[in-house]
Amino acid sequence: MAEPSRASALRNGYLVQHRAMNLALRARDAWLRSRGSRAPVGTVAVPRRLLVCVGGHLGDAVLATSVLPTLQSAYPDAEIGVLAPSWARPVFEGHPAIRWLHALDHWKTNRAGTALRRWAANRRTAARARKEIRQVRYDTAIDLYPFFPNASALLADAAIPTRIGYTSGGGGPLYTHAVPWADTTRHTVEQHDMLLRAFLPDVPPGAPRYDLPPLGRAECARGRATLSKLSIAEGSYVIMHPGVGDWRKRWPAHHWRALVARLRRHDAGLAVVFTGHGDADAALIDDIRDHDDSLISRCGCTSWGELRYLLANASLVVGVDSVAAHLAAAHDVPCIAIMAAMSDPAHWRPLGSRVRVLTNAVPCAPCFRSKGCATMSCVRGVSVDAVEGAAVALLDPTEATTR
Repeated sequence: MAEPSRASALRNGYLVQHRAMNLALRARDAWLRSRGSRAPVGTVAVPRRLLVCVGGHLGDAVLATSVLPTLQSAYPDAEIGVLAPSWARPVFEGHPAIRWLHALDHWKTNRAGTALRRWAANRRTAARARKEIRQVRYDTAIDLYPFFPNASALLADAAIPTRIGYTSGGGGPLYTHAVPWADTTRHTVEQHDMLLRAFLPDVPPGAPRYDLPPLGRAECARGRATLSKLSIAEGSYVIMHPGVGDWRKRWPAHHWRALVARLRRHDAGLAVVFTGHGDADAALIDDIRDHDDSLISRCGCTSWGELRYLLANASLVVGVDSVAAHLAAAHDVPCIAIMAAMSDPAHWRPLGSRVRVLTNAVPCAPCFRSKGCATMSCVRGVSVDAVEGAAVALLDPTEATTR
């Protein structure tokens, strides 16, 4: 087995590998510090109205739900709001711990529309969020996102008295309480927990976990109707979710086809349902199905709640580095995540006892290169044998031990 790479996610204290962007953030922070912005040390007052800031994409939002039960336990009288991208709103809607939801769509993480439209959406959502946050009058904000772009500037503009966050995404001097991101193999939810403990004195010990809002009756009804229409019983099908936001992290289509064939050798009547979203996912799934109508595609056909229902009632979920694997794990469904090593899988793996994470061990992994490499052996080199073995072990542990 190859030794892991000694590469670091950090460059000059920032989680930004791009040299020009890294230099720009360093220069900006130096200028902010020269104006007298400094982060104090020590704990903060008990929060009464607390804003949790979430960046990135859907998977980041699902992981961020881990702080909600912790904050509720520590501060049962506090009212909680969430600042997140609009595309992550379904993750938090209906959560009993959340009173307010605010949207901030940064141009860098927005995957929809032209550059001009993304920039306009950034300006529009920032202005609206700033106004809403000032009206709520939060006394404490916790920014969980350690990367650029974070919410440091918006929180400072909104004049929230206590602002907690990482220095690694830039804007550290704009927080009142800032810490460097730790270059560690600890999971992201553990790092969230460490950030809370750095300044909030009453956060209790415990293992962080997903905390999604409950599925509503209407969502469950639509999910049951979908399975009935497809003549599939709950717990009798495998979901495959091959799409991922970054195409470099894909597992090859011919591997997916081979995996379906292998699993059907174990169970000739196995129902396989593909899920995904968008034209790129649809094209990939069509390539995998290769005109095989026995393979069901629900790509682009499900709402967020219906997708959760289908994942929650599957016998197994096989996916890549995407939100589907986290949703499956959150519902304690057996799950295989085939992950690239452009980032450290230890940071982003789905949480759970019935999760298997598969990455091909190569010397350069993790590389922390945003564009990966030409071969992407870390993910494309994951063998069908390895995925089949993990699937059989999760579907039928007895059979797996006798193979």
